[in-house]
Amino acid sequence: MVAPLPVRRFRTRRIYHPAMRDLVPMFVAIAVMFAVVRVARRRRDSRHAGARTVRLAVDDAGVTRELADGRVEHLAWERLVSVEVVCTPVKTADGASAFALLAQDDGTGCLVPLGTGLDVEALSGLAARRGIRVESILDAARHRPPHRRMVWAGDPA
Repeated sequence: MVAPLPVRRFRTRRIYHPAMRDLVPMFVAIAVMFAVVRVARRRRDSRHAGARTVRLAVDDAGVTRELADGRVEHLAWERLVSVEVVCTPVKTADGASAFALLAQDDGTGCLVPLGTGLDVEALSGLAARRGIRVESILDAARHRPPHRRMVWAGDPA
């Protein structure tokens, strides 16, 4: 019978510079900070994507806006009481730097992003209403942000 060979254990030498021991917690803190920022950015992006306009339908009855997260905004033309334009320094989920707030007499309404191509039918629908000038809406949308202007207010029904 053959005797087992002796196991030779290697001793590893760890050479740490004192400055390295101070840098390790800093690297860990930086890694945690990047992870927190990344998670926050993903949450913001998912909320932002849910607010994107999927469909903006305009007909003789009013305006309907469907959002990516399933919400629906609706405005009936006969209940329209105000049109307000808001210019924002941060672009909306649709990429608009201005939007029109169309309000009904019950406090609800519809948001229409301006300058994205979705607004053409809504603006033509507004132009058909008495007393609303599309030029004033477009002028208000060109204002430097942040800015908010009431461009039309009618009588509540």
